[in-house]
Amino acid sequence: MNRQQRSELRGRAHKLPPGAAVGDEGMTDAFVAYVESAFATQDLIKVRFPTADRKLRKEQQRALAESTGSEIVLAIGKAATFFRALPDL
Repeated sequence: MNRQQRSELRGRAHKLPPGAAVGDEGMTDAFVAYVESAFATQDLIKVRFPTADRKLRKEQQRALAESTGSEIVLAIGKAATFFRALPDL
């Protein structure tokens, strides 16, 4: 992803409402499966990470990106936006 593409995605990310939130149990397999299913219809997804621990939040964001094959486009506060190109039909 080049700089111009990332800039465009960040602009879109600001307007996007959170589509998922990590629950009290953390990042479960069911949560990752939900995000995977959301990527089937959208290329940009905003996720809330409500933990107050900054280090844990960053680890969860990286783990979600890795497990879904997506990229973190924008991370501000307790929300992060992930991008994965839509599959060609």
